Amino acid sequence: MRVLFLVDGDVREPSARARAYQLGPGLSALGVDARVLGSRDRAGPGGKVRVLRESRRADVVVLQRILPPRPVLAALARVNAALVFDLDDALYTLPSRRTRLRAVLESAVEVVAGSEEIARHVRAVSGAVTVVPTAVDPALYTPATGSSDGRPVRVGWIGTAGNLPFLELVRPALRELVRRGRSLDVRVISSSFPDWPELPVTPVPWQLDGAAAALAELDVGLAPLPDTPWTRGKCGLKVIEYMATGLPVVASPTGALSEIVLHGETGFLAASERDWVEHIDRLVADPELRRRLGMAGRRRVEGGYSIDTALPALVGVLERAIARARTTAA
Repeated sequence: MRVLFLVDGDVREPSARARAYQLGPGLSALGVDARVLGSRDRAGPGGKVRVLRESRRADVVVLQRILPPRPVLAALARVNAALVFDLDDALYTLPSRRTRLRAVLESAVEVVAGSEEIARHVRAVSGAVTVVPTAVDPALYTPATGSSDGRPVRVGWIGTAGNLPFLELVRPALRELVRRGRSLDVRVISSSFPDWPELPVTPVPWQLDGAAAALAELDVGLAPLPDTPWTRGKCGLKVIEYMATGLPVVASPTGALSEIVLHGETGFLAASERDWVEHIDRLVADPELRRRLGMAGRRRVEGGYSIDTALPALVGVLERAIARARTTAA
């Protein structure tokens, strides 16, 4: 089987990296030849020709979160009717995207949703929706080493600059813990950093080849999210990365986060400032609790959010798409 992924951005884009680029080796082991074309690959007149040429050669084409204009979508469907749409963001909440989103959902013979929340909305348009959670390769994440006795506990956040405002939700709790005398090192792994003069923030520039190593230096992973229609569609990649690294997590009970994090087993869910203070404080004070919850989180990723568990479901979707396209054409 030959599959072509058309993605938004390139390997630095979290969705493209997690749901397309990193799947290549695993798909190859299953006998699937995968190719990924990013935004730059599709730019200009030559890029459009390249997309149509590669789509014609492929058995199935996956549109990963991209919403082509109707003429481009129609051209794609003409050269390859086995179109799969992969959605891991709540694009249905954006008025400017709804028309194109509906057109893609109606053209795709199969739809992959990154979470049940997304699937629930997509099923209003498409009857062929399969949930395939975002996954990682645990082998690429080294278990956290933990802070030495007497050193500040490293509580950290990883994310894009666009999501940095979400981190403000946990700022009051961190400020309260510092006021109580807790020794913290607040590490932010990103391309942009908060201006928090009252807190001991260590900026860690995000690097594609260095992100896993930066995570391994943390003691606790933070995942604050407000509860909005947009954030309920988030698929929890940072939480999965924390857990793959063997880190205990404190997260908001928003969208997929409330499904991924098992409260009291792999981390804690914090619905209020008081919750954030209490749960982070427990983890800061108890290295053994951090270790136990972190290892349970890694086992959870290995069993339910690893590439090995996600790929069979995805390959099944791709095979169904090819079969449905052939049946329609017959």
